[in-house]
Amino acid sequence: MSSESITGALALADPVDLGGGKWMKRTWCGMTSDGDRVEALELNNGTMGMTLMTYGARLRTLTKGDKELTLSLDNMAAYEVDPAYLGASIGRVTNRIKNAKFLLDGVTYTVTTKAQHALHGGEKPGGWDGKIWAIEKVGLNADGNLEVEFSRISPTGEMGFPGSVLAKAKYTLDESSLSVVYTSTGIDAATPVNMTNHSYFTFAEGKDNVIQTHGFKLGVENIMDVDADLIPTGGLTKLGEDFFTEGGKLVKDLNAEGFDNFFMGDNTDMSLMVTIYHPPSGQKLEVWSDQIGFQMFTGPGNGDYYQNGIALEASGAVDATNFPDFPSIILQPGETRTQTTIYKFFG
Repeated sequence: MSSESITGALALADPVDLGGGKWMKRTWCGMTSDGDRVEALELNNGTMGMTLMTYGARLRTLTKGDKELTLSLDNMAAYEVDPAYLGASIGRVTNRIKNAKFLLDGVTYTVTTKAQHALHGGEKPGGWDGKIWAIEKVGLNADGNLEVEFSRISPTGEMGFPGSVLAKAKYTLDESSLSVVYTSTGIDAATPVNMTNHSYFTFAEGKDNVIQTHGFKLGVENIMDVDADLIPTGGLTKLGEDFFTEGGKLVKDLNAEGFDNFFMGDNTDMSLMVTIYHPPSGQKLEVWSDQIGFQMFTGPGNGDYYQNGIALEASGAVDATNFPDFPSIILQPGETRTQTTIYKFFG
């Protein structure tokens, strides 16, 4: 059954057999504090499964067999106040904008935020992670894989950004990988757009200190230089060999001090960004993307729940609107841009 034939005709809570051991279910999962109803879409192909939410075009859960591969929260109310953006589609501009300001075509724009610097699109819940997205497609794509596509129009002036944007978030799941494709189309004025997905991955069982059982190997060679507020200074530092040489399986431990760093390549070809290893279980995750780099975030090590997972946020360069030497993230009217990340699971 094609995605187009299901969309709009699927009754809530009715499971749908898609054939070949694949199925899906559409349910309500709560309401926002503003009274907007939130839908959940659960899909499974017999090997892997995912649950998505219209709130923030969000990946709520990703599973392989009976193993959960991402962190999740218990209910809609928890997601609305969650400071860690679990599973969310981030926009209009992910990561940080210095002093919440940028200059575009001779005009200085200020992003809505109470903090000194803008983070992930502006003050929560005003960014795209806090919006209800429409379901465009759900079911099987032309290749027979599970697929869901969300969309929303971000109006001119939303969170202080110029221009309207048509944004789409497409999740495609096969038996060993998840593809996330963000598409943005400028409508009426130039504007910065730089999206990412903010899921937290883990292979460990249990809830305590599991991040320390993982290791990683980088596929990019540079780390972005930042100041004490994690704002770019404009420079890059080439990393030492210990970030790349495997030496068995565990390359560099993810420790209690945590990571909040942007690792940057030198091109936007589809390439391997990072590999996450879990030696106790023999599992690994490869993150491939056509973006210039990715933010690896594990938190500061103070015991917060989200430090049980690893956020791997592939995107354009941080604060690119304020650094002309970084690849541009400005979207022109009538221009369409895609940002693709593929998560490949092994073991």
